[in-house]
Amino acid sequence: MRTALITGTSSGFGLATTIELAGWGWHLFATMRNLEKCSPLQEALTRTGLSERVTIARLELPFMHPARPIALQKLTQEQLITAIQIK
Repeated sequence: MRTALITGTSSGFGLATTIELAGWGWHLFATMRNLEKCSPLQEALTRTGLSERVTIARLELPFMHPARPIALQKLTQEQLITAIQIK
């Protein structure tokens, strides 16, 4: 099973990408800075029956944070994830 970490999943392209990839059978880590904004994602997952394929988590790595490229490189090198969307 393919696994992806998607950022910015509380709305817009991040939310849409989460629903689309989950529908294709991917397991997803759907992340956002503020978990209080996860209702639209949870509602979409419930409506489509895809909740079991998605783990929602808080993640905030500012765009210029020095750990961001290192963290993403490590995840992809160890094949823990195969796709990343950066907002």
